[in-house]
Amino acid sequence: MINFINHTGFYAISAGINGDIDGLTKLYYALMGVTGLALILPAYHSLHQQRHLMSKKTLRFQRLWLRNLTIQVLIFIGVVFVPFCWEAAVAWGRPESAPLSVYTIWTTAIGCSHGTLSTVVLLFVYDSYRKRLFDSVKMVIGNRKKNQRISVTAISVMSQQKSKK
Repeated sequence: MINFINHTGFYAISAGINGDIDGLTKLYYALMGVTGLALILPAYHSLHQQRHLMSKKTLRFQRLWLRNLTIQVLIFIGVVFVPFCWEAAVAWGRPESAPLSVYTIWTTAIGCSHGTLSTVVLLFVYDSYRKRLFDSVKMVIGNRKKNQRISVTAISVMSQQKSKK
């Protein structure tokens, strides 16, 4: 890790087999980003064409589902696709792009956070997940307050019993 921090441009402008693997990784992420867009755009078009065949409730659920799916794909594109495109531009760029490689540690850190960010977005964007999360938090907080009341009552009862003896 210390070499990665000291040589921030190493990942983006490495050569040899590491450079080949690096290029394939960037190609993979680029294809994933393009595939995400290629799936979302036709889904919107299909929903628009079939909206008159669906009931209002079904259409509302389909729009909500498609909105949530779009948010997840955009998070992936923003957190993985864009930073790795930056690294690809630096890696495959001309020698004058080498100073830009200093910033690849930040793009790599952003790209590595996609799992955490996707989970947080999943918990807050989808209504069912959000409701379950908030219900769980309320239950834990409610139990904690209930236990505190019980322990305070138990302490006061025990102290009253000791004072009677």
